[in-house]
Amino acid sequence: MKIARRSLLAGSVALLGLSLVGFLASLAWPFELASHFRFQYFLAAALLAALCLGLRHRAALAVTFAGLAINVLTLLPYLPTKPDTVASGTPLRVLVINAYVSNRSPGRVVEFVRSSGADVVFVCELTRDLDKRLRELALEYPYRCADPLDNPLGTGLYSRLPLAQAEITTFDGEGWPSVIADVRVNGELVTFLGTHPEPPSSPSRRASRDAQLRAIARFAKKHEGRLIVAGDLNVTSWSSIFSILTGQTGLVDSRLGRGLQASWPAGRSRALMRIPIDHVLVDEEVDVVGRRLGPNIGSDHLPVLVDLSLCPAPVARVPGAKAHPKR
Repeated sequence: MKIARRSLLAGSVALLGLSLVGFLASLAWPFELASHFRFQYFLAAALLAALCLGLRHRAALAVTFAGLAINVLTLLPYLPTKPDTVASGTPLRVLVINAYVSNRSPGRVVEFVRSSGADVVFVCELTRDLDKRLRELALEYPYRCADPLDNPLGTGLYSRLPLAQAEITTFDGEGWPSVIADVRVNGELVTFLGTHPEPPSSPSRRASRDAQLRAIARFAKKHEGRLIVAGDLNVTSWSSIFSILTGQTGLVDSRLGRGLQASWPAGRSRALMRIPIDHVLVDEEVDVVGRRLGPNIGSDHLPVLVDLSLCPAPVARVPGAKAHPKR
């Protein structure tokens, strides 16, 4: 019994420690990794609390409740409190897919794109074979800006709506490619930025991802007009770099009020370990009216489908005008 009580206290202290160091993500790479698993910490704390009550271990219970409270507070903004609604402005449906460069079922990707009803489809880890298959949907998606590669850097945008201009670029000449396009929606322009920074699997790769997201934040701050930033950002909403991306730009996380919607990894056997790293961020001129995850399409990510409503623009923009500053 003593061993069980000591183990319980040790587990409670470890969980509280992990919950706290996640707030120090900007200081060190391991701390940043600890910031992503808030839902898992919540589940672990709930289980530990039940065990503490069963063993009547007051000290461990107090520590566990502290960890539970911390993670509940971080999850509260993502409780599913907002029902899907009908767009009051011009509707726009956005689909974000990390297709996975080693996907053995590219046909499932194409079929989901076909059935999604999306107006704009952003695909990262776009291979040449998948791009060829998606081009067969040219009647539905006649507008395309893509650079397919047989590695994780392949990227592409497919649209039902005209693209006034579109390009694939890197910010400051570094980082992984992004697509920037001016989408003409009902006579007005919306800038769509699709991006896929490097996964933070080491300190140097974390630095590369952060540099790319900081560059996007600078771009968003200077941008005039409607802006949508989307893609596999390889970061959760609880990381310090995500706070910079949203806090300094006014971009809004489309997951707010719509549930956890964890998108990676996609496999059912790892469902409890999923974290939300695929995002759609919008500015104040764009309302989110619906958001959901798609089915498993053979990728290690689940697709993200977001319904948007474009508010009336305060200042009219001239179709075809340059929508974003020089990078």
